[in-house]
Amino acid sequence: MCIVVVDDERELRELMSNVLEDEGYRVVSFSHPVPVTHLQETEERPHLFLIDIMLPDMNGIQLAERLASDGFGSTPMIAMSASRRCVNEAEASKLFHATLEKPFEIDELLDTVERYMLA
Repeated sequence: MCIVVVDDERELRELMSNVLEDEGYRVVSFSHPVPVTHLQETEERPHLFLIDIMLPDMNGIQLAERLASDGFGSTPMIAMSASRRCVNEAEASKLFHATLEKPFEIDELLDTVERYMLA
């Protein structure tokens, strides 16, 4: 099962990728949102997206809108942000299945991912 992680913070992106890979998931990570919009051209469809809200050039809500219109509307998306305001905006957008407020515990990440990977 494939999870896409989109976060411009290298250390956090690598930590999440390593933790999720240790749990047996295949992880594809991006530091910028634009390449994520080309996922339709790949063989394997993601089963879940973890999307930071504060990204360069396109915020996470705009990315989620784009993914939903590109055929990923039924794929669970989880928003992440250190900003409570951004978390609230993500929740209000109704595009995300869940939100994680940074910093979050690894167990919280894994519990949230597991809940939506099994859905």
